[in-house]
Amino acid sequence: IPSFDGNSNFSAFIDKFNSIADYCKWDDNDKILALSLRLIGEAQEFVSTQRELRYTKDFKLLVKSLRERFETKSNMASYITKLTQAYQLPCENARQFFSRLEGISYNCIPGNGGEEFESYREQLLLSAAKQGLRVELLRGIASTALDSYNEFKKHTLTFEENFELIEPMQLAAAIQAKSEDNTAAKIDDLNTKIEQLTLTISKMQTKLDTEQNNREYREKPRQTHSARNRYQNQSEKKCFNGKKLGHLAKNCPVPYCNYCKRIGHSVENCF
Repeated sequence: IPSFDGNSNFSAFIDKFNSIADYCKWDDNDKILALSLRLIGEAQEFVSTQRELRYTKDFKLLVKSLRERFETKSNMASYITKLTQAYQLPCENARQFFSRLEGISYNCIPGNGGEEFESYREQLLLSAAKQGLRVELLRGIASTALDSYNEFKKHTLTFEENFELIEPMQLAAAIQAKSEDNTAAKIDDLNTKIEQLTLTISKMQTKLDTEQNNREYREKPRQTHSARNRYQNQSEKKCFNGKKLGHLAKNCPVPYCNYCKRIGHSVENCF
C-alpha cells in the first residue's frame, strides 16, 4: 500500500487503497487501521490533531475528512496556477475576460474562508488581470495607479469603450513594445507570485486548523480533583519488602522468606 503525505493526489491514493482492501476482504476496522498506518507527514498530523478522527471507527468519515482537507488544497493550487496564467483571447472583450477570471478565482480559496481569504482572492484577480489583459488596454491605463481590482476593472472597461479613438500608429507601437518585453523575467515574476500566494493560503489554512484545535482543547473536560488525589495516593503506596513506592508488599516482585524474615529468597530456598 502506498503512503500518503498530504501533497500527492488523494483520489489516486484512496482508489488504490480501496482496491487492495477489497481484494483482502477487509472490514471497516481493518481499513481504518491500515489507512492510519499509511498516513505520514502533514496527513498524519492532521488526523492526530482531530479528536473525532483520531478515535473514529467510521471509515467513511475518515476518508471524507481527508478528501475535504487535502483534495481541496491540491485543487486550489491548480486553480491559482490556472488563474495567474490566463490571458485575454483575441475574440474576448475585457468584460468577458474579467468574468472568466472571477469564475476561476472562487476556486482559489477555501469555501469556509472569511474576509482575509476574500482579500487574497482580490489580490490574485488584480495580479492575473494585469498579467493577462491585452497590451493595448494595459498601455491605455498604465498611467493610473490602481491597487484595487474593482477600480482596475472599472477603468479598463471605461477605456475599452473609447478604444476606437486610439490612433492606429499608437496601437502598432504598443503591440511592438509587447513583443520586445523580457519574457523570461515575466515568467520568473509570475512563478514567484504563485509561490507566495500558495504559501499565504497554506498559512491561513493552518491558522484555521490551529484555532479549531484550540477550541476543542478548551472544550475538553478536565480531570477532577478527586481523580488527581486518587492517582497521587496510588503512586505513594510503599512496599515493606523492597521499600519502593508504587505498590504493596503483596504485589512486590522481590521474593520474601516468612521463615527468616528476609527478602531475596523464598521459604523453599531458605538456608
